[in-house]
Order: sequence, then C-alpha cells, then structure tokens
Amino acid sequence: MIYPILLFDIDDTLLDFDSNEESSLKQLFKSRGIKDFDTTAKVYREVNNELWHKYEHGEIDINNLFNTRFAIAMAKLGITADGEEWEAEYRKYLYLGAEPVENSPEIIRRLHDMGYRVFAASNGIKEMQISRLKLAGMYDCFEDIFVSDEVGVQKPLVGFFDYVVSHIKDCNIKETLMIGNSLSSDILGGNRAGIDTCWYNPHKAEPSEEIGSTYEIEKLEDIFKIV
Repeated sequence: MIYPILLFDIDDTLLDFDSNEESSLKQLFKSRGIKDFDTTAKVYREVNNELWHKYEHGEIDINNLFNTRFAIAMAKLGITADGEEWEAEYRKYLYLGAEPVENSPEIIRRLHDMGYRVFAASNGIKEMQISRLKLAGMYDCFEDIFVSDEVGVQKPLVGFFDYVVSHIKDCNIKETLMIGNSLSSDILGGNRAGIDTCWYNPHKAEPSEEIGSTYEIEKLEDIFKIV
C-alpha cells in the first residue's frame, strides 16, 4: 500500500457534474420562461467559468460567485434576474444530480474495503456534495469530506490542503495521493502542498507544460495500478 490516504475530487472525477449541470439548467430556464437554451447556457457558462477562475485565484469569495453568476449572465442577454433567487432554484435541482463517473461508487467502495482511507477534497458547497454522494451510494465510504465553503479556502490554494492534512489523523503527505480531473485545481494544488497527484484524464487532453502530475490515468479503475 503505497498511498494509504486518498483524496478524491468529486465533480467530474466521481460524479458527472457536466450532465448534472445540463439537466439543472434546463429545468431552471424552463421555469423562467427561457426558450433559447443553447444561447442562454453558453453565456451562463462563459460567465460561470470566469467567476470560478477568479474564485480559484482568491479574487472573489464563493458567495459572490454563486449569488451573482445568473444576474451577470442574464444581464448580457437583456434579462433582469435576481441572482440569489435563481441560484436557490438552480441549487435545488443540482442537489438531486448524482450520476456517477464510470463505476465510481464500486471503485470507492472497493478501496474502502481494502483498507484505504478515502477522503473527498472538493470546491463547492459541502451540504450539496454530501447530498449527491449519498444519492450515489458512496457517502459512507469516506472517512471525511472536505469542501471549500467549510474549509474557508479553495483548491488550488495551499491553505486548502494545509487544512485537509491538519484534520486527517496521522496524515503523512508522503503517503497521500490527490486524485482529480482538474490540472488547475486538483493537480496544481496538490503539487503546491507537496502531495503526489494523479490526473484523471478520460478525454485525453493535452498535458500542461506548467502543471505536471505524478501519475495520469484515463480510467478510474486504473487507480488500483498506482496505490
């Protein structure tokens, strides 16, 4: 057992957030009388991605991100929207999204049963992530779940990983592995914290010259070849 402590990202590593987002946006826009989904979703995603970039770099806090993204996006389309109200409705749909990536519930349970200490390390809202992990049937396999809204700082900032390590009993970072799909968040953050990293790259994206990972896998089940 090379890495007895495993830190897993959640969105698009264990749970298919892209599918969840698509479904949730369709429900939200339909309830708000928006008929051109493609254009509206495109503008929203551009705004959302920009705000997440600012959040990951510590330029805005998570409440600012969530409570303004719909208002900003809709304003670009000439629509007046109460950002907090739209966010609350959108989040209601998101909470119900628990489609797994590959066979992630089985993989997490197998790791747990083999004696690995499994943790979640995610940006977002802890309450929502717990709800989704429970729906996916793998919540009970995690020793603890660390999410940026509760931690108070987000990946890739070192403070997130410092918090995680300090809250894991008998944690040795040399025996810890961070697994995630985001180079700019999971891998960069792990690298900065001195933690070995595994880049989950199912779409065979080109590697980054600036951000390298200790390992790279295309299928989640390949994690067993590493740990």
